[in-house]
Amino acid sequence: MNFFSSDAGIRTHVLAVEPGEYMLESIMALIERAGIRTGAVVSGIGTLDHCIMHMVVPGGQTIQEWHDTPLEVVGMQGIIADGKPHIHLSVSTKQAGVSGHPHEGCRVQYLIEVVILEFLGLNLTRLPRDPHKIDVLCEKRD
Repeated sequence: MNFFSSDAGIRTHVLAVEPGEYMLESIMALIERAGIRTGAVVSGIGTLDHCIMHMVVPGGQTIQEWHDTPLEVVGMQGIIADGKPHIHLSVSTKQAGVSGHPHEGCRVQYLIEVVILEFLGLNLTRLPRDPHKIDVLCEKRD
């Protein structure tokens, strides 16, 4: 187990993504423009009409795609380390709910609202770990 702490403070960012814009691309643009190195996506709600995401399964991953399909974003959360987001997304259709990692190309239908907390004083990155090559958080030493 590892843990990382800072008492340097938190900066809050609220993002409103408009119809026809792209959810993940907008989140990444905010991270870049605001210079966020370490933080957390703590809330995300709204609607999409295109969505691509993957779910990790034994031996790899499976891709799920929706095109011209109304989707309700019922939750989004994640970690930002070294300026790169690792986000989990839950969406629902009329029939079912699905969760996974969003890809670029998730298009907003009406609105997406996202809250990101920036952790001042923490400098986290991700490094691959054997045997599964899953990236794990660690403190970045400059």
